[in-house]
Amino acid sequence: MWRSVTLAYAEGEWTVAAQQGSKALAKPYVVKPAEALRMVALVDVPGVQEAVEQILAAERAEAEQQAEKLRAELAEIEARLAELREAR
Repeated sequence: MWRSVTLAYAEGEWTVAAQQGSKALAKPYVVKPAEALRMVALVDVPGVQEAVEQILAAERAEAEQQAEKLRAELAEIEARLAELREAR
C-alpha cells in the first residue's frame, strides 16, 4: 500500500497532509509560506523550489498592493477625522 505526503497550495493557503492508500494519516494542516519553502528546499527537485518561490513572490506583491491601498484609505480617513475635529 502506498503512502504519500503532500504539500499543496490553494486559495492563498499552504497545507501539508499524509495518506496511506485512501486513508488519511494526517488531515491537511496549514503551514506558513516560509515553512512550505523550507520543505521544498529539502527535496531539491529542479523547478519545484522556483515554482514555490514564484507563488510566494506573487502573494507578496499582492499583499504589498493591498497594504498600500489600505494605507491610502487610512490616510484619507485620518484627514477627514482631523477636519471633523477642527469643526468643534
